[in-house]
Amino acid sequence: QGRYAEAEPLYQRALAIREKALGPDHPDVATSLNSLASLYETQGRYAEAEPLYQRALVISEKALGPDHPDVATSLHNLAFLYSNQGRHADAEPLHQRALAISEKALSPDHPGVAESLNNLAVLYDTQGRYAEAAPLYQRAYKIVKQNIKFNRSLVSNHSKSIQTKNRDFFVRYIKAISSMPGNASNPGLLEESFEAHQLVSFSITSKSITQASARSYADNTEIASLARRQQDMLGKLQILETRLIKVLGTQNNEIDASLLAKLRDERTIVTDELLETEKLLTNRFPKFQELVNPQPVTLEDAKSILLPDEAILSYIVGSDEIYLWVIRHDDATFYKTLLSEEELIQAINEIRKSVDASSINNIADLKPFPLQQSHFLYEKLISPAVKALSGVSSLMVVGNGSLTSLPFALLTTKSHVSNSGQFEVYRDAPWLIKNYSLTMLPSIGALKNLRLSQVGNKPDLAFLGFGDPIVGEENKNPFTSADDRKWWPEIAAFFSRGGMANPVEIRKLPRLPQTATEISKLSGLLKGRPEDTYIGKDATETQLKSMDLTRYQIITFSTHGLVAGEFTGIAEPGLVLTPPAQATDKDDGLLTASEVSQLHINADWVLLSACNTAAPDGSSGAEGLSGLAKAFFYAGAHALLVSQWATNDDAAMAITTGTFSELANDKKLSKAKALQQSMLKVLNDTEKPYYSHPLFWAPFILVGT
Repeated sequence: QGRYAEAEPLYQRALAIREKALGPDHPDVATSLNSLASLYETQGRYAEAEPLYQRALVISEKALGPDHPDVATSLHNLAFLYSNQGRHADAEPLHQRALAISEKALSPDHPGVAESLNNLAVLYDTQGRYAEAAPLYQRAYKIVKQNIKFNRSLVSNHSKSIQTKNRDFFVRYIKAISSMPGNASNPGLLEESFEAHQLVSFSITSKSITQASARSYADNTEIASLARRQQDMLGKLQILETRLIKVLGTQNNEIDASLLAKLRDERTIVTDELLETEKLLTNRFPKFQELVNPQPVTLEDAKSILLPDEAILSYIVGSDEIYLWVIRHDDATFYKTLLSEEELIQAINEIRKSVDASSINNIADLKPFPLQQSHFLYEKLISPAVKALSGVSSLMVVGNGSLTSLPFALLTTKSHVSNSGQFEVYRDAPWLIKNYSLTMLPSIGALKNLRLSQVGNKPDLAFLGFGDPIVGEENKNPFTSADDRKWWPEIAAFFSRGGMANPVEIRKLPRLPQTATEISKLSGLLKGRPEDTYIGKDATETQLKSMDLTRYQIITFSTHGLVAGEFTGIAEPGLVLTPPAQATDKDDGLLTASEVSQLHINADWVLLSACNTAAPDGSSGAEGLSGLAKAFFYAGAHALLVSQWATNDDAAMAITTGTFSELANDKKLSKAKALQQSMLKVLNDTEKPYYSHPLFWAPFILVGT
């Protein structure tokens, strides 16, 4: 919180207690010294921090031996202090010694070795010694990549701090590659940066997907057996690492050489078994592995799945810059643009505030759209790649961090000022959607898997719809959705201690009767059967889970959407259905992402005409969209249509029904282009000129292909 003056006496008192209770040379005293020194370093009080770090180092060496990993930590701490003062010559031998200790005390592929390699590489990088930094970064990269591979496979919750550290490492590595001379023309560096940027998103696993994988174990004994074996091997590996550190931490003349050799041999055997188990899971259950343990796609694979008029734009958001990979069927390019995450979030928030309908009661309440900010983001995010997009009419965007909450359709390709009325200005603005159809992807690998999955038997029934769940009172305001949060109960109360949703609380949500009309219209347009629409009391989890969903070409959920991270107490995204009188494991009124992943569907489209089904919380690693999307894709969907904010009901209906009208009129039209044309018709609706405001025409995005 930056409350340093209040923190300091607490650290000082903790240090005094430990010195008195444990003695001045106890390792816990070194911990307190490091904490207090770190506080001083944060404040720039380097002269006060240095003797504390030095004393902590002496204590660790004396108590644990000169080759203990904790000594390496103390060395790094002191080296960072010197680096912050520009004393690189003093920092270098400390980082080098820490690396030597890590390599000796730990296994060659241990995360601690990667951290030491990375710290020394950063020092060289800071001095412009790129040739010396590069091999260290690359060694560290291989180690972290391997450990991420194992740790992602765990079903138990993995430490978020470790996941975040891994993510930060990959971002730093990408930054290092971008600074290396000739990176743009070096195929090896381009390929490695492309792989690393996919690992950024892989390194933070969605809670919903973790839960989904756990549920899968219950239904497949072979997966369960392999997963348990994998966890056993990981547990053994951790125990062996702890024992090795203990042995190596003794004085050199006391080390038991035979025990050391035995432990290292055991570690090799366990590691080999772990790799073999991972290989078996991948070979036997590739779809399951893609869900819980996705692998990066190579550049050649990414190119091979694209048509000549398509391009993938894949982003990574760093602290001070944004990295962009543009993939075409015959080319790939890597860009860096300077934009801090803080500036990005500020611009995105300004755009999203303009489409917030919560305080709108009539047309006069519409908020002005920030065209200047929109074009600013276009210049930063799209403009560097314009030449590479020649001949492209379809963009597929893989976002990252705060970019997952940016509606790309609302970027403007030129600075736009007009003396016309408000609605004419919006109608004539050079929106990006006028130049390209747009698709969002959870990952590049998702596109590959989705396109491969679209070969096979086609469903024999046209349409299935669930909507208008029986919940609370109806919102009468024609200009706002019932998802206006002033209508909502306290979301944290939705869940009981057992993890099930609370039907009493769900029934407090506002009613959405217009969704019944939307489903009826869609059913008629798509020639669905009357018995395949489930409205009101029939729109239940029990009904959904009892059906053969593989028979339906298009499945629609027209209801409330809850997003993980958006509300306190929501651990994973979900869709509201009519709640039962009493919650059970099978039906509690909330269809969560983990439950979605257990469905079996074969739908060309799943429509989530539910407010905020695509919205994350805007922070780095937010899982709003990707949690639901991954779950539906795992269940068998080929594409999703989802909303990015609380929608106007009439406009939403016009977009969804318009999209399918376009497809009905032109069978060769892609989903993305059909949505694009429907959005543009709403934008240009002369009978309702206010539809030109982005609130009305831009809420939906296509996810998938």
